[in-house]
Amino acid sequence: MSIPAHEAKSRLIEGNKRFINATSNPGDVSLERRVDTLKNGQHPYAIVLCCSDSRQVPEAIFSAVSWWLYLDITIAVQLRRQ
Repeated sequence: MSIPAHEAKSRLIEGNKRFINATSNPGDVSLERRVDTLKNGQHPYAIVLCCSDSRQVPEAIFSAVSWWLYLDITIAVQLRRQ
């Protein structure tokens, strides 16, 4: 299940606004949703590059449950534009 890039960006921005305003909404983490994810797989809508010594976890910053984001957590993240 993929979504257009502009929708993924909107979700990240809205989630970050909730985080900044301390109105976080972690989404549906019910047993039913977790079982569905186990059976049908994860379908993250964004990739987040982050450093392993980050003081804040991406799920909190974007008010997202873990299977909404694909996290690439490394030491000294470097991204090069091509």
